[in-house]
Amino acid sequence: EEEEAAAKQKAEEEAAAKEKAEEEAAAKKKAEAEAAAKKAEKEAAAKKKAEEEAVAKAEEAAAKKKAEEEAAAKKKKLAPSGPAAAMAAAMMASKKAAEEKPTAKEAKEEEKAPEITVETAAGDEGEEKAASALDRARSSTLADLPMMTRGPSIVRVQGLAGRRRPTRKGTTLAVSAEQRLQEAEAKRKQQLAEIERRRQENLKRLEEEERRREQMSPEEREKLEKEEAAQRQEEAAKRKKEREAREAEMARKKAELAKPKISPDQEKAMLIANALGGLKAKSSLAKAEPDCRLMMVKGKRRVRVSLVEVAAKSMNEGDCFILDVRKSKVLYCWNGGQSNRMEKSKASEIALRLRDQERKGARIVKLEPGDSEKEFWEHLKGSEADVQPADAGGNDIDYEREMDAKTSLYRVNEGADGKFEVSLVEAKKLTRSLVDSSACFVLDSGTELYGWIGKQSKPEMRTFTMKYARQLQEEGKRPSFIRPVRLVEGGEEVLFKEKFADWPDQVMGMGVRLPGMGSKPSSFGSGGVAKAASGSGSGSSSSSGTSSATGGADRGSKRLTRRRSVLMGRISKKVSGSVAAFDTMKLHTAVRPDETFLGDGELGTVEAWMNSKGKLVPAPEAVEGKFFSAESYIFLYTHTKKNALRYHIYYWQGKHTRKQDVGLAALLVKEVLTIVRKEKGSDAQQSRIQQFKEPDQFLEIFKGRNVVAKGYLKEHSKKSSHLFHVQSFADERHKRAIEVLPEVAQLNSKDVFILNTSKAQYIWVGKGAGPDAAAAATALGATILDGRTLKMTEEGSESKGFWKALQGDKKDVVTAPFLLKKDWKPRLFHCIMLGMFACEEVYDFAQSDMETSDVFILDVKHEVYVRIGAKASEELKKKSMEVATEYVRAAFDGRLQNTPIYWVDEDQEPGTFTCHFPSWEAKSMSSRGGKLMLVEDRLKEYNRNYTWDELTAKDKPKGLDNSKLENYLSDEEFSERFGMTKEAFYKLPGWRRVKKKKDLKFF
Repeated sequence: EEEEAAAKQKAEEEAAAKEKAEEEAAAKKKAEAEAAAKKAEKEAAAKKKAEEEAVAKAEEAAAKKKAEEEAAAKKKKLAPSGPAAAMAAAMMASKKAAEEKPTAKEAKEEEKAPEITVETAAGDEGEEKAASALDRARSSTLADLPMMTRGPSIVRVQGLAGRRRPTRKGTTLAVSAEQRLQEAEAKRKQQLAEIERRRQENLKRLEEEERRREQMSPEEREKLEKEEAAQRQEEAAKRKKEREAREAEMARKKAELAKPKISPDQEKAMLIANALGGLKAKSSLAKAEPDCRLMMVKGKRRVRVSLVEVAAKSMNEGDCFILDVRKSKVLYCWNGGQSNRMEKSKASEIALRLRDQERKGARIVKLEPGDSEKEFWEHLKGSEADVQPADAGGNDIDYEREMDAKTSLYRVNEGADGKFEVSLVEAKKLTRSLVDSSACFVLDSGTELYGWIGKQSKPEMRTFTMKYARQLQEEGKRPSFIRPVRLVEGGEEVLFKEKFADWPDQVMGMGVRLPGMGSKPSSFGSGGVAKAASGSGSGSSSSSGTSSATGGADRGSKRLTRRRSVLMGRISKKVSGSVAAFDTMKLHTAVRPDETFLGDGELGTVEAWMNSKGKLVPAPEAVEGKFFSAESYIFLYTHTKKNALRYHIYYWQGKHTRKQDVGLAALLVKEVLTIVRKEKGSDAQQSRIQQFKEPDQFLEIFKGRNVVAKGYLKEHSKKSSHLFHVQSFADERHKRAIEVLPEVAQLNSKDVFILNTSKAQYIWVGKGAGPDAAAAATALGATILDGRTLKMTEEGSESKGFWKALQGDKKDVVTAPFLLKKDWKPRLFHCIMLGMFACEEVYDFAQSDMETSDVFILDVKHEVYVRIGAKASEELKKKSMEVATEYVRAAFDGRLQNTPIYWVDEDQEPGTFTCHFPSWEAKSMSSRGGKLMLVEDRLKEYNRNYTWDELTAKDKPKGLDNSKLENYLSDEEFSERFGMTKEAFYKLPGWRRVKKKKDLKFF
């Protein structure tokens, strides 16, 4: 067995040696082949160069010969003839022979010098070395020549002409050559010694291995042999792989060398061709896009923007529409007669964003029902008669839910097999965190199809994404105006961003104040901002949109007041919690935006008409500032600008105006415009105004006289009692008297009221109202006195006739200690949650501003009310209460830090809340004030922790945000259930958080 093992081992060693020898031979052969290839390449290059030099020399010789012939011919022509010429020729020949004959000494030295040639390599490097040696040889003196001729020392350099002087042995060149030879010999001996050392080590290791094998059992020896065999196979496979990699690399390099070289001109031509190809592709894509597109703006809580067919029949009176005409660069913003404030604000915002981001230099034209714009209707291939009624558009809330159900986001993933798969991204609402740069997404909203391309995605994935989008279009049998749009990350369209709740530069469903949008953010589109009528060229009543709060002085005051509040301890430098992203100091330092006035600043003249069964009827009482809330009025205001007359048409709409009267009055505006054009020879701008949202320019016309009676003019009876509410906190321009229900519950201690009976007029002055308010009420009452007897009445000294004219008990008068103080004015803030929390002040607020899906904060300094809409989300309720708490804490107006903050439910508003509005109509007697609850107590309920079982039960605790139930778990139970901390969980992308909760069935 030992002999067999030894024989086997010997055979293996021989095989290994043979394999090694084969590998060395192959490597040697490969190196020889490479060397031969290189040598061939060098020879070919040298041959080519020699041929070029020969051609150049031949050309030079031919040119020289030609020149000599010409010179000879010329010389022959000029040369003298006869004996003198013959004598001169003989002398020249003898002189030339003497110059060419070497001396005897030179001939002898040339015979003694043995010639041994050393050829240098061709090329620039070889010629440089040869030239250096030649210079050194030429610098030698003739005395050195006998010593230099000993041995092989004459050098002939390839590529250089002329005699090469011999180099003396012992010079720098010779010493350098001897040193190199010695170094090479020493290196060779060192290598041989290293080889011998390694051989001895291998022999020693083999002997040790043999002794160890002898001591092994047969089983151990067999196991070791198997391991060695496996190791040898692994090494062989590794060597094979490396060899194949080297061969592939060599093949690649040879292929690159074989490629034809591209000259700079060719490369430039290729770049130009590629650029032209991109331009052609872009132009073809632009041709594929439609000339115009029609967008519908619809919704009440979260306004949606979607594409519809470009036709007049696609429009309705209840919504807003934007027509984007690419060719002429015009954006038409058409507001339906029955569209709500949110839709108008959103339509204006979208038009501005389209102009600034996609249609640079485009013109925005705002239209109302009744406006004649020929080009607008031509693009829609119809007329205003084709516009559908508001009912055809359906319910706004139902539309929002329908769009939410239709909108789907698909993620394109790469599977393990390299194929691409599409998965639906499940989320309650779309946010920016759901998409990332390493992937591609398809957004399908029913009316639009977008392929979103991440910057770090693969080219194959991008192609697959657009194919899938086209597949969705074909499978769904969608209308022709719906086409897949390819969007690269960072170049998203406005309509695409609108589908997400928190995409930068927009707030979903809520109008954002942008430059040029007007000065009243709360009332934009609902009166107070002028509409640019087509063809108008005179004057403008649109606000500039600039606010004095943006000035340097106001910015400095903001910083000063904030620092002062920090020093007083009212607010901390870092606000913790969910309100950290919202700065409540902006609410304290906000300033009412200024409005620009028409003309040169001087007050003009006004004419007034009212709508009477579709006809224009003069309204002289309206010129005096007396209106009726169920009527609609048209005013023609004439003013001067730069010594020229300008005209502006105001269309005033009362709170109780019927819808059919609104449409008739809109048609009457066209009649007034015709009168201006025919009789005045000019054009006029138009503005539609709603009650309580009158702009400053409109109120300035009536010089503080503004009385609005309830109902129609023809139904107004002087025999019945009429109660008017005069707001005492308003300035001179905004003072007005609004008729309210003749009830005792309408009276409050801070304001002044006018009570008209059949025979008397009572000016009722509350205990908290000042003398200025009483004087203003007297001036307003004089416009509606109509022969009645004026009686001044103070709170607490009323006559029986006063109480008899009103309904209710005198105990129903709204009074409170803070209503008696005169150091404050009420402020209203609108809170909304559409992807992100937003809060802004509402100026000239009224009951119509109170949206049922939002939250409002009413600040009366000594008390703060958080009015909760019936359809407000739980998240909005909580954040609004937190903002109100922080708002009181940050106040610097001298109020107490423990100022009470009350929770007020919709339809349960107390009198101390409703008395600050110009008029308030309760739905029923039972909705006139409910039980107040402190916000502090409600926040404790929101911030408490619940168990897993309570949150996953069928009947969950009320008042929770079901989309973020994980917030109500304690940190310990959250880590136990989710396997991570809350901080780590919220760092995950949105789709992964949703998937995690879905896996745990935590909804």
